[in-house]
Amino acid sequence: MANPRRVDVSSQESLANGFAEFQKDFNNALDICVPCAGINRHITFLEFNYKDYQDLLSINVLGAYFTAQLAAKQMIANGTTHGSIVLVASMASQIAVRSQLCSAYCGTKGAVRSMCPAIAKELAEYVSLSFKQWPTYANSDAEYPS
Repeated sequence: MANPRRVDVSSQESLANGFAEFQKDFNNALDICVPCAGINRHITFLEFNYKDYQDLLSINVLGAYFTAQLAAKQMIANGTTHGSIVLVASMASQIAVRSQLCSAYCGTKGAVRSMCPAIAKELAEYVSLSFKQWPTYANSDAEYPS
């Protein structure tokens, strides 16, 4: 049974520590990774500020990118032959939902969608990388921390 872990994907240190714990607990055996953390601030384009956009970029883009990178490095190091990394974006990577305040979110999910083919090409000899675009929004407890 897997031990759940809480990792802050916007923190390079937290990601590195999370992967180090995983490597120790599971003897480096990593076959699949699905980086899918994402946040939105529901702020209008005209009111969005630099700090809020940096938060979105740190989680939605950099978090996905560096989680995938650490997973790929671990899969390559342990000789995984059928490893998979699935990058997850949103329908917001292609369209805006009129009722949602999501201009910044759309940009970050578009970035995830755009980086997938380049990463897949670089990793082709090692692991499989695929892109998934979820059809709608999902609420989670992570959106509303207690």
